[in-house]
Amino acid sequence: MLRLSRNTLLVNLRFLDAALNQLEPLAVYAEDFTVATDGEVLAYDPSFILRKYREERETVVRTYLHMVLHGVFRHMFVHTLVDHHVWDLACDIAAEYVIAGLGLKAATTRREMLQGEIYKDLQQNIKQLTAEKIYRYYLDQQLSPQKIAELRAAFYHDDHRIWYMSEAEKALALGLPVTVTVTVETEEGSESGEANGTGTGSGGDSANP
Repeated sequence: MLRLSRNTLLVNLRFLDAALNQLEPLAVYAEDFTVATDGEVLAYDPSFILRKYREERETVVRTYLHMVLHGVFRHMFVHTLVDHHVWDLACDIAAEYVIAGLGLKAATTRREMLQGEIYKDLQQNIKQLTAEKIYRYYLDQQLSPQKIAELRAAFYHDDHRIWYMSEAEKALALGLPVTVTVTVETEEGSESGEANGTGTGSGGDSANP
């Protein structure tokens, strides 16, 4: 399904060729995992992708493009002091706004009507709907956690938790090898080297569903 979605986007959006081919698919079989990207891998739960395809096949195409745009706009590279909930919301809105502007039928989903009402409100207060400007606007609004969750429900596609993890934490979450630095004391002094271990997560297979 992911390969089909990518190919659909390649046919329609040739200017995104490099970005669409940059993400390496990685199957992850972990509890409560859906789909996520760190800008290098596209980690996914095969059963989640299949379920979404059966519900509305355009959703998988849109989710793929949504995550590619996170990478294009470098949304996952954030300051440690950023408010995660507001930043997640701002990034999702910014990505979805770009997709809506493309008018791509293969990525058109039922949620667009609900999204349109939120765009209208933002456009009255923000000239350009970038993640940074949307973040600052909503931060100033001091939204309640409930309101943030309500807004994000109309734009949510992927899990952003790995954006805020260390490399070791991300490796464990995705089942990737963990690199550990080992220091050995010798008569000449200390020597450091790297040892590879395997994450305890359930990832590993790169095959598409």
